Amino acid sequence: MEKAKQVRGRAHLRKQYNKRFLAINSDAKRKIGPNSQSQ
Repeated sequence: MEKAKQVRGRAHLRKQYNKRFLAINSDAKRKIGPNSQSQ
């Protein structure tokens, strides 16, 4: 039970993290191109 709870919490965190990462990635992807070196 405790393990399942941890996994659930982790999944939730991962989902939120993914959302933020996706947003950041979207911006980075748009910037990527000739400015590949510029992070």
